[in-house]
Amino acid sequence: MLTALLKYIYIMNAGLLGVSVIYGKLFVFRKKEAMFVSDYCAGVALCLGLYVIMSFLYVGLMPDVFSKSVMLFFAFSPFILGLSANYNTEKYFTALQILFIASSIAYLV
Repeated sequence: MLTALLKYIYIMNAGLLGVSVIYGKLFVFRKKEAMFVSDYCAGVALCLGLYVIMSFLYVGLMPDVFSKSVMLFFAFSPFILGLSANYNTEKYFTALQILFIASSIAYLV
C-alpha cells in the first residue's frame, strides 16, 4: 500500500518536473520579469530535489541489484548532465534529461 502511494507520488512529481522544464524552456525563461522567472526556477528546483530524493528512496526499496543501479542512475542523472552541459549544448542536454525523466516513469510503471 505504501509503495503504491510512493509510486504514484513519484510518477506525479516526475511528470510535473518534465512538464515544468518543457514549459519553462519554451515560455518562462524568455521573459524579462526577473521575479517571476526566479520563482519559477525555485519551483522547478523543488520538483527536482523531490525527484532525486524519491529516486534515492526507491534505490532502497528495489529488490534486486539491477533495479537499484537503474534508479541510482536516475537519481544522479541531473547532476551528471549538469556537469557535462555548457552554453552551446544546453538544448541537447535538456532534451536528454527530459528523456531520462520519462524513462524513469516508464521504468517504475
